[in-house]
Amino acid sequence: MMHAMSGNFDEARRLGATARGICEELEWRFLLGAGVPQVDGQIELLAGDPIEAERVMRPGYEMLVEMGEKSNLSTVAAMLAEALYRQGNDTEAERFSIVSEEAAALEDVAAQVAWRGTRAKVLARRGRDAMASDKSAPRQPFSASEQRDKMVWDMIAKERADTDAKTARLKALRLAKEEAERQAAPAAAPKKAKRARPA
Repeated sequence: MMHAMSGNFDEARRLGATARGICEELEWRFLLGAGVPQVDGQIELLAGDPIEAERVMRPGYEMLVEMGEKSNLSTVAAMLAEALYRQGNDTEAERFSIVSEEAAALEDVAAQVAWRGTRAKVLARRGRDAMASDKSAPRQPFSASEQRDKMVWDMIAKERADTDAKTARLKALRLAKEEAERQAAPAAAPKKAKRARPA
């Protein structure tokens, strides 16, 4: 993946093909359905080839559906939604975003963010005028999906706040330690000098 992120797509594809070959030889169906498609798909999305990204991810998606596996299905479906969106296929992009939404666990932040991002872009491309007219309508009670969205973003906000608080505490401790060391340094210097005289 690092090769793809640095623009060396040929090497990234070569390594991906090697990994796929090993998984096929050892008949590691789970990795062929989950790991390989995610890596290959991300390489092609980074390379700007959403058609190829869809092609390399579809078999893995079908395999995960057949196995009834959902934790990785949510991620692969979200990536397929993004590939389809980039091809201009908004209907299929939205459909796969729904598959991801239904499969994603509430705590799976990566999948939750991925399907929401693609869904938002699909809705935006359908026309801001329609969305604006919806905003002028009376507000209805939160749907189950909206409540779930709010719970996810509240969770992300809490984790960020907890991280910020922990960072602030660590910084305060470091500053306190540095201050204590500065105050102790002048007091320690005369003691060393005093011991040196008798010698």
